[in-house]
Amino acid sequence: MEKCRLMGFFHRLHDTKLHAVTLQKKVWDTLISIGRQECLTGQEEDIM
Repeated sequence: MEKCRLMGFFHRLHDTKLHAVTLQKKVWDTLISIGRQECLTGQEEDIM
């Protein structure tokens, strides 16, 4: 029973891996853009 459930879990994991990779890329792109914005605002604050 446990083994069967585990196999099903890995099967779903394999199916969602591609989706997870694209999702991860979106998250990274978002984090990087937010980081850039914070960096820019931080520099502006330093100038003022």
